[in-house]
Amino acid sequence: MKHITIAGFILFLLIASNTLSDEKTFNVLKKKFSSTKTFTADFSEQTITKKGSTQSFSGKISLKRPHFLRMEILSPQKELIIYNGKKVWFYFPEKQYCLIYSSSTNSYISKVPEYIFSPFDNLTADTIITTGDSIIVELNPVDTNTTIKSLHFVCMYKTMFPKSITLTDRTGNKTVYSFSNVKINIKKEIDFNFSPPQGTKIIEK
Repeated sequence: MKHITIAGFILFLLIASNTLSDEKTFNVLKKKFSSTKTFTADFSEQTITKKGSTQSFSGKISLKRPHFLRMEILSPQKELIIYNGKKVWFYFPEKQYCLIYSSSTNSYISKVPEYIFSPFDNLTADTIITTGDSIIVELNPVDTNTTIKSLHFVCMYKTMFPKSITLTDRTGNKTVYSFSNVKINIKKEIDFNFSPPQGTKIIEK
């Protein structure tokens, strides 16, 4: 489930590209999107299954063109997920083990940068509402074979940064993301490679 929900998270910028019917606003969004080289934010995620059970976690996310991702999950337990375009690392420091996938064997994570930085053909907007300081958008994927069924997106009108995303998959599960402390194009260097500490159990897939 977590791999699917993380893949869903890739849509945070995707939405800010393909949403608004107003041509002027769309052009502003497109220009902002094309100039985005890095994205960092604090986030929380709640997954609600079709049966009603829930799972929550929170942490920090960093992305960089063309294909880099770093996700630090801080609660309820620590986990580090890194993708450098070739490999995906899932590191669990408290359990002292690390899963390593090639990009071809873990399609969800390896697709994250692609969807974020090349999103224009992936979603279409069905409903667009501007209310107060927010823009609310309902989107559906172009590819009907994807695991994503629909997306409810709320962004800040002034900055076009995402406030929340509700992702519904084709099995009926929902994932709600909330974002804060969003920063675009920061100059701070972020490490998108990983060397497991000595003593870590390594499992390669």
